[in-house]
Amino acid sequence: MDLGDYLRTIASDYARDSLDSPGHVLLKDAPNVLGPLLPGGLVIEGSGGKGVPTLTPWIGVFDPDETDTPQAGIYVVYIYSADLSRVVLTLNQGVTKLRQELGQREAIKRLRADVAAVRAGIAPAGLTGTVADVAFGVNRPLQRAYEAGNICGIDYDLAALPSTGQLEADLERFVDLYQQAVGVKRHLLLSAPGTISSPSVQQPAGGGPATDPLREFAPKSDSDYVAHLSGKRLVKSRRHETLVKQFGDHATALGLAPATNVHPRDMTLAPTGQDEWLVEAKVVYNGNVTQAVRETIGQLLQYRHFLYPTGSSVRLLGLFTEPIGDAYVALLESLGIAAVWKDEGGWSGSPSAMSAGLPTGP
Repeated sequence: MDLGDYLRTIASDYARDSLDSPGHVLLKDAPNVLGPLLPGGLVIEGSGGKGVPTLTPWIGVFDPDETDTPQAGIYVVYIYSADLSRVVLTLNQGVTKLRQELGQREAIKRLRADVAAVRAGIAPAGLTGTVADVAFGVNRPLQRAYEAGNICGIDYDLAALPSTGQLEADLERFVDLYQQAVGVKRHLLLSAPGTISSPSVQQPAGGGPATDPLREFAPKSDSDYVAHLSGKRLVKSRRHETLVKQFGDHATALGLAPATNVHPRDMTLAPTGQDEWLVEAKVVYNGNVTQAVRETIGQLLQYRHFLYPTGSSVRLLGLFTEPIGDAYVALLESLGIAAVWKDEGGWSGSPSAMSAGLPTGP
């Protein structure tokens, strides 16, 4: 089922007297429908309500470094109108926690102020073709909050949806805008405290800022390095951990044996009767492929040198949330590093990764 058919069928099969209607079942299948269209490390959830069916079902895309819930933080979401004739793709903000803390009226006021601040920090070209005002056809507190929290949106008539290609391009564009909006928000939180009402919901896994445990460390020997790393905790972001889990599930389905309890390494893969893969995972933030590739090279070569005996055979693999481009694929291959990335339709990879059977996508 393509994206357009999926969005239409949810509306036509959605019932307001049951949480088990075919439309509700389709909403729960959102990770399988949207997942192949999106970069790695994102969390996808569809909901028709909890306890009772909602008037405006939704499908959310969450960056777990920002939030994994529609209750707070910025996220991308499809929200249906109350009459189910339209669906809005919106870069929105969670309101539940603000409403609980401040009440409806003040929460709406704060949301609108946050929207103005974030929109002002996004390049105008990025907002071209989007709308600042959306409506969901019902005067209820939650839906009014959705309207106030809209940073930008595209309003679709379900009877006249654009092509599947355009829908997918719009979704990809909104995920890019998502990263920009979160960057603007975090800059404002640091540079102008009080401008934004709610911080990013999530902190790096384990809490606290992500610091380099090897800063100002000059190991005298391999054993010195290993001993130092063994006593340090590497703080990983939640999106990073989500990416590792997603690829680990994929590797397991291929019959491999992924291990993530191999500190400080992100993951190892142990194919039966073959050399172990040493895997380094990287989230590509705001399209900065250069930084992700550079860090991957450094860490893989460093870990191979210090953590594996001289002369041992270990294969190196860089894992990325999205495509890194042919030039960087060639660079990694020239260094003996295979690459796999999340791509439309599944996992794709470099020639050496493909020959090893790691990706399954095009």
